Amino acid sequence: MNRKVVVICKHILEDPTCAKCAFKTESADCSDSGWQFLCGEKNHSTEDARIVSVEEIMQMIPSTISILESSQPAQFFFDGETWVRSDENV
Repeated sequence: MNRKVVVICKHILEDPTCAKCAFKTESADCSDSGWQFLCGEKNHSTEDARIVSVEEIMQMIPSTISILESSQPAQFFFDGETWVRSDENV
């Protein structure tokens, strides 16, 4: 079975409630969902990146279930209650 993965920042692993934005881009390969979830921190580096399964992100942040089937490209911001799609280019 091929499990899809997402990229998240390490801050979300420490505190899932800090997730503020989500981006979907074209998948790099068959295991890549194309999703990235970031906190409100502005200065992320590649060292801050972590890989988790789609199932793990849904368990950590149940509200992500509402956006994970979105077509690409997509950009969302969390308003504290729901994910809101942005019309800006990803």
